[in-house]
Amino acid sequence: MPLPDDVLVVHTRVRAGAEEAFNDWYDQIVGCPGFVRSTRFRHESASGPLYLAIYELDGPWALETPEFGARRGLEEFVDRVDISVRHFERLMTYDPETSQ
Repeated sequence: MPLPDDVLVVHTRVRAGAEEAFNDWYDQIVGCPGFVRSTRFRHESASGPLYLAIYELDGPWALETPEFGARRGLEEFVDRVDISVRHFERLMTYDPETSQ
């Protein structure tokens, strides 16, 4: 399957006691229009679990839908998570089998 042209990358540190509720809330993002698939990674650190989520998007418009707008926002978790969110557009793809 080819890589998408747009991804949303989210890096999160979840503080103790918030992990289950945060994961339940965060899993809802995949149901938004334009969100094709997500892959989430977890790393256990001394200061709490770290998560990396990569959401494959149909395009940047997916970040402007009413559904995503209703689900985004960390009001209930603002004092229990540290988060970094970035939208990336594909610059290039390197394939060693087709490069010369």
